Amino acid sequence: EFSSIAVLSALIWNSNLVGYGIRLGPYYTLAMSFIILAFAPGGGLVSRLICVSPIRVLGESSYALYLLHFPATLYFGTFWEQMGLGGASQWKCGLIVLFASVVGSIFAHNWYERPMRSFVRYALTPRPVQPVIRKAPVPAKAVETRMAA
Repeated sequence: EFSSIAVLSALIWNSNLVGYGIRLGPYYTLAMSFIILAFAPGGGLVSRLICVSPIRVLGESSYALYLLHFPATLYFGTFWEQMGLGGASQWKCGLIVLFASVVGSIFAHNWYERPMRSFVRYALTPRPVQPVIRKAPVPAKAVETRMAA
């Protein structure tokens, strides 16, 4: 696991030496395949560390984080400039954006994504059709003769 992470780190560190088009294409493919192969068995130290509960929560809410980080960056960047803090530390703004994005993604995952997933799963689950058993209508004369008897 550590060697695959080291290879990926070296590629990221030296990515400025490679053209942008190559970085978007095949540059990381081999390293990412090594990472997948290294982490697939799940027995290593890093695998056990990323299975810790807080990290799992981040992993489960990662899609919501992907969706929310850009709007949060735009909102807080605009807000930061309107407050006249544009010259202040960008690290502070970055930490606020990171915190807001992570907290927002956890809320979105727990109170929107999971309930919607359950609802859609329930709505799309086929249920057995109950046969409708109808009794044959009794002719009126048969009813009358039963009542007379």
